[in-house]
This record gives sequence, C-alpha cells and structure tokens, in this order.
Amino acid sequence: MHLPEDADSYAVTDVWSGEEWTTDGSLEATVDSHDVAFFRVGPV
Repeated sequence: MHLPEDADSYAVTDVWSGEEWTTDGSLEATVDSHDVAFFRVGPV
C-alpha cells in the first residue's frame, strides 16, 4: 500500500465494524487464517 508521505497522520476506518481512529502511519491487524481485515485509510 502506498500512503502520501507528507501527511502527519491518517484516518483509519475498519470497514466491517465502522470503528474509526487515527494513526501516524503504523497499522497492524491480527486475524485468524480464514479471516480478512479490511481498512479504509486516508490522510487527515
């Protein structure tokens, strides 16, 4: 994934749950072998 390098932070939305948060560029998810993590990410 390529994110704009000039952004200080990013808005993240978990597409499945609707949960939203911000990050400085780090994003980590742990899922079972048959599951999928799906996030929408964009500069703030």
